[in-house]
Formats: sequence, C-alpha cells, structure tokens
Amino acid sequence: MIDSGKWPLRLVDTAGLRDTEDRIERLGIEVSERYLAGAHVVLACAEDSRSLEETIDLVGRSSTAPILAVRTKADLVSNRDEYMSSEDMISVSAETGSGLQELLAAIDNSLDTRHGEIVPDLPILTRARHSKAIGTARSELEGFKQAWREEKLPATIAAVHLRTAVNALEELIGAVDVEDVLDRVFSSFCVGK
Repeated sequence: MIDSGKWPLRLVDTAGLRDTEDRIERLGIEVSERYLAGAHVVLACAEDSRSLEETIDLVGRSSTAPILAVRTKADLVSNRDEYMSSEDMISVSAETGSGLQELLAAIDNSLDTRHGEIVPDLPILTRARHSKAIGTARSELEGFKQAWREEKLPATIAAVHLRTAVNALEELIGAVDVEDVLDRVFSSFCVGK
C-alpha cells in the first residue's frame, strides 16, 4: 500500500503473461490474470516501445481497466522513441526518481476520470472488515427505518436494529465493551472455595 496523496494505492507486481506448459509458472500467470481482472488501473511497464506495445496488448486481454504505458529505466535510454510519442507514455526511472510524480498524477487522473473525484473529507474503506461493518450498520439502519415506518414492531423491538448497527460501528472503531474487559481479566483467574 502506498499513499499517493489522493487515492490509496495497492501496487501488485504480476508475473509475466505468456503461454507456458510449466504448471507452477501457469499458476503464477493465473494469479496475475485475476489481479488484472480486478484492477482499477493497470501500469504496463517495459524498457522500450516495442516491448511496451506487446505488454499493453497482453494486458488488454485480461483487464478492462485503463492501461497506463510506463517506460522504465528512463535514465538509461536516449530521448528518441521509434514507436510511441511521449504523450502516450510516462517515462520513469527508479534510479533517479524522474517521472514518478508524473506517474502518480496520471494514476490519480485515471482513477478520477473512471470513478469520480474523492471528496476530501470522505472516509475511504481499505479493509474488508471495515466494509463489512459499514454494510452491517447500513443494513440494520434500513431494517429499523422500515420497521419504524410500517409500525410492524414495537419500538423496543425495532431498536434491536439500532443496537446491532451501533455494535458494528463500535467494532469498526475499536470500542471495547466493559463486559469484554471483565471476561478477559477474570478468564485467567481460578476462583476456588
């Protein structure tokens, strides 16, 4: 995980995509294909234009996400590029750091275009546990609102939905129940006569 300043990013370096008879290598390629299928943006990286075009073509078969062309090792390459214009790709160098800010800006721009801009104060859920807790809370609140509107249940019973929503949110923020603390403390004691 990296924080580019705008979107939280999880970068995954995938295995090369190619046909192979080797079972172990094929498993790695299948994992790569699953990552590509679920990606929000793909960085196709190569050292030269021809390899970059081949990589973009291969990646495009496994992903519907926007693909950013990234030419690596820019510090070792002359400025001429026989196939792709500089507008079509981002040249970066891990050695010198050149182009990395431009790459992060391109990633942000691609995500903004596809998913909308992030509202600065909007919380972002980055863990499955967080999403599940929020989902549970929303579902329980909807259940409460429906029961309240339709007057199907007494208020004390409908309020169970609210308590469940609160519990889910407390779990999300790490709130600790007094009973949980007491259970932990006294679980290690042996109480005799």
